[in-house]
Amino acid sequence: MSNTTNQAQVAWINGQPRSERFDDVYFSRENGLEESRYVFIEGNHIPSRLSDYPADQTFVIVETGFGTGLNFLLTLKCWQELPHPKPRLYFLSVEKYPLRHQDLLRTLHTWSDDLPFISDLLDQYPAAFRGFHELLFCQGKVRLGLLLGDVNETLPHYAFCADAFYLDGFAPSKNPDMWQQALFNLMSHRSKPGATFSTFTAAGFVRRGLQEAGFKVTKSRGYGRKRDMLVGTIAKQDSESYFPTTTPKWCFPESAPKNRPKTAIIIGGGLAGAFCALSLSKAGIRSTMLEQSSSILSAASGQPQLALFSKLPSYPNREARFILQAKDYSFDLLNSWQSSSPHTAFWHPTGQLQLAWNEKEHARIHSVLEHYQLPKDQYCWLDAQEASHRAGIKVSTGGLWIARSGWLSPKRLAEAVYQIEGLEIRCKQEVINASFNSANEQWHVSTQNSLYQADMVVWANAHAATDFFGSSVTPSKPLRGQISRVNLTDKQLPQCVICGEGYLCPESEGYLHFGATYNLNDSYAGLRQEDDTANAQSIRRWLPGWLDEHVIPESASYGFRCTTPDYHPIAGPIPDAEKFLEAFSCLRTNARSGAHIYGEYLPNAYICGGFGSKGLLAAPLCAELIAAMAIRHPLAASSEFMEMTSPARFLIRRLKKGIN
Repeated sequence: MSNTTNQAQVAWINGQPRSERFDDVYFSRENGLEESRYVFIEGNHIPSRLSDYPADQTFVIVETGFGTGLNFLLTLKCWQELPHPKPRLYFLSVEKYPLRHQDLLRTLHTWSDDLPFISDLLDQYPAAFRGFHELLFCQGKVRLGLLLGDVNETLPHYAFCADAFYLDGFAPSKNPDMWQQALFNLMSHRSKPGATFSTFTAAGFVRRGLQEAGFKVTKSRGYGRKRDMLVGTIAKQDSESYFPTTTPKWCFPESAPKNRPKTAIIIGGGLAGAFCALSLSKAGIRSTMLEQSSSILSAASGQPQLALFSKLPSYPNREARFILQAKDYSFDLLNSWQSSSPHTAFWHPTGQLQLAWNEKEHARIHSVLEHYQLPKDQYCWLDAQEASHRAGIKVSTGGLWIARSGWLSPKRLAEAVYQIEGLEIRCKQEVINASFNSANEQWHVSTQNSLYQADMVVWANAHAATDFFGSSVTPSKPLRGQISRVNLTDKQLPQCVICGEGYLCPESEGYLHFGATYNLNDSYAGLRQEDDTANAQSIRRWLPGWLDEHVIPESASYGFRCTTPDYHPIAGPIPDAEKFLEAFSCLRTNARSGAHIYGEYLPNAYICGGFGSKGLLAAPLCAELIAAMAIRHPLAASSEFMEMTSPARFLIRRLKKGIN
């Protein structure tokens, strides 16, 4: 399995880029800027449609062939020039052969005076790493979802429903693999009512294919020397669809909620709740966060430092794909959030060193480097000398260097959470009851002294969610962990996160934190010296020579991680257990049946939890999954990820095993 995608091979002829692979130009020699404006912006009537679009909703554009990013930048400029209020914009673009950063820079430099967001695009432009990359513009009101891979292999696996399609890419005669009937059918299946398309080509098989898929197609005058181009609108479709057909139908309800939610209640003020609040805010949903303790980001989320830890399996598999996408999503989101909160330093992208501290780890790391084909500027082997230089302290073995990693201060993050637009935080609010009122189509959530109402609700309160839904829907188990600390100002301090059997973070507020213990079936609520002793013994094994034998560490914090039976998060819509079990009762006698049945879910109710020790790794992407599903904008996770994290998966497994 290759996790990288081949980059474009560009030949520069008279200052213009040309694809060597397809022997075709990226844009018109006459005027690429005006060609893009004419074919795609005007061809889809983008200015007038954005002006008329509801300001509280998201206009979605899907593009085949990101290329130089010119179409996106022109669309972004068009959106910027609209008067307020204006809708949010989501631009989903697929690219099989992304340009190298230096080629993109050289290309866009030509239009630096015409397109104001070039530097923002270049700053966020990802490495050639397969999968979904989300770039944020204009405080998150405009998003670019850059999907790297073959359009016909990747796009069907992602959730979206489009208002407009930019059919770009190289000419059908040069790139026939892209211009397939399967693509046209997918466009029709994922079109909103009134969706449009435009393309520079007028090839007969393209016109006929779009017509067959259900589009009304019109020939229009082409740009410059091109005689014709095609434009059109969706004419007929079986039904508007958002979820990919590659996702089992039990993962989602048959139809979308009647009304798009504008308000939400988030139950829980930990790490999951914080990222849910951010994602909902970016989606234009105002939230009220209810936290039962006296402060947010406490309990298991309230550790002094949290590392963005990602340990890949020896060989690529589903778990590996989840880790890679979630880690990169978290890294990019934290960088973006930190940039928008310059006065509160909560995120430190120091990188991470995973030491090959024993034979097993040495073999795993080299297997990862051999079989994953990861970007070498992000993942590489360092010998002991190089590792010591990166770490800032002497280490006795080499290891895996992961550039896109770091650590978070939950205490500092809390300050940034209070600044999230549209978020109200209420502490000392223990939720007693929650019910959906069908009369006003709102959730009513009661605490000991207040009643809250909102269009949707998100349970982000770890183990406590089981009190509402039972272990059949949200099975979880507490896993106790304790962090230790030492004050070692007289020694060299680590400059990055260092991992072995446990982890060690760089200095924070005069201390070095390390750990953590893993105590299953341990309900002790307090700090204890024996756990500090265990942490000390552990770090002396995997990082010998760093902690002297005479040093006795202090207790820093403890918490109970919320883990699930399969160690995967629980993120998505909450099933109506009684109706679900009835609808899928056929699975008790035939585990292969039920493929045609949609799930039965509570209206506008979601859960985000079960992260165990992967909170910083997985919570950001899971929170985004929930926000995206709530308003039906493109989902930054594949169908595989949706099935893997679906709260309904436990009910399905129980039914297949015949468990009551």
